[in-house]
Amino acid sequence: MASHGMKRHMKRLARPKAMPISAKKYTYLRKASAGPHKKDQSLPIATFLVEILAVAENAREARKLLRGGVVFVDGKAVRDPSFPIGLMDVISIPLVEKHIRVTIFKGKLAFTPISKDLVSQKLCRIASKVQLGKTKFQLGLHDGRNIMVEDGKKYSTGGTLKIAVPSQKVEDYLALQKGATCLIDKGVHAGTVAVLEALIEREASRATDATLKTQEGKVFTTRKDYLFVVNGGFQ
Repeated sequence: MASHGMKRHMKRLARPKAMPISAKKYTYLRKASAGPHKKDQSLPIATFLVEILAVAENAREARKLLRGGVVFVDGKAVRDPSFPIGLMDVISIPLVEKHIRVTIFKGKLAFTPISKDLVSQKLCRIASKVQLGKTKFQLGLHDGRNIMVEDGKKYSTGGTLKIAVPSQKVEDYLALQKGATCLIDKGVHAGTVAVLEALIEREASRATDATLKTQEGKVFTTRKDYLFVVNGGFQ
């Protein structure tokens, strides 16, 4: 009987395209475990510590750091070396004063240094909204978390919640509407930050398109599903 699902490693040549790591440095690569992000859109935390942040020389040192409880993702200590990190996760290692936000650039995960005061804030796209009872709504976010809100009618799928982590307290809501600043997270424009000019509804079941304009004045069209509303001045 096959046991492919139980394997903890994979060939580097078969790695997801979103992983910004060398394909030939070693033969094998740690597989991400089940978690808040899809495997083709994430990177194992141990691989990040060794090959991206370089705070560990090898997998053994990465595991030692993680066991020590000094690596935090969205405000919680992570000890699983295969824990998947993905879009908008906030990674903090106070021991070496490293604070990182995961973004996207040219279709690959990118890692942007942030100041210490931003570590407790995270942006989450609303992927689904379900009404529970007369007033309560459950918002499903892009990183797998669910948040219950009372005033759910003011939130829409595609919008972004600014939440405090790890408490998950909602601090702000950024609507997907004309004038919103958006990060494109998929497609040929992945990594571009632009202002939403208009949403273009298509016939039947065809996906809605969006027209955006960059700070340099370039206008382009992409799918509405590829938009992630962010704060003005987002980097």
